[in-house]
Amino acid sequence: MQRSRLVAATTAAASLALLLASTGQSASAVARAPLAVDSTPSAVPGRGAALQVFWSNFTSGTIGRADVDGTNVTQTLVTGASNPAGMAADTSAIYWADNGSHTIGRADLNGKDVEQAFITGAAGPRGVAVDKHHVYWTNSSTNTIGRADLDGRNVVQNFIVGASGPANVAVDAQHVYWANAVSGTIGRAGLDGQDVDQAFITGAAGPRGVAVVPGKGHGRKDPHGR
Repeated sequence: MQRSRLVAATTAAASLALLLASTGQSASAVARAPLAVDSTPSAVPGRGAALQVFWSNFTSGTIGRADVDGTNVTQTLVTGASNPAGMAADTSAIYWADNGSHTIGRADLNGKDVEQAFITGAAGPRGVAVDKHHVYWTNSSTNTIGRADLDGRNVVQNFIVGASGPANVAVDAQHVYWANAVSGTIGRAGLDGQDVDQAFITGAAGPRGVAVVPGKGHGRKDPHGR
């Protein structure tokens, strides 16, 4: 049985989200491909479209986009963000942690239907991740992980508590992971927010980024039945 391979980055970098901009693939493809969190690019398979890469411009408050070969660059696909940090993407939308306005932003893959306050009430959000059911983000000011449905409803800002300066977050078919920048650990919990382990991995040095390559699990059933 394939196991998830966890990769923890110890330095922050420009946020990237690599995906196939396609509406011909169901959202279930998201659970089978890594999703972008901060410095880690990610791919979502699909049909009949070109791969694209997205990034957040923290200083200018914009989201950029280009084809994966580096052509067709635009630094202003989305404007009006407030210190956007980590990013994530699925087959229909991009998401970003708006650190300055304490919100999670969202837009369609073409940069339309922008919602800078798609999710409100965050506290110093830095990272964001998405699976086929939920959006997750880190609240660095309150040491929590937040979660909401993909439509932005059922927001829970303290979905996971007890983190230590959480920076970025990643998700696979079984677990959610986050980088505890202050305590130097990688945290992990089940997708239902249970079985929290704030020291799942120890010995990191100011970790900021975290990414996971999804596998089919560890012998326990995903609460969503995947």
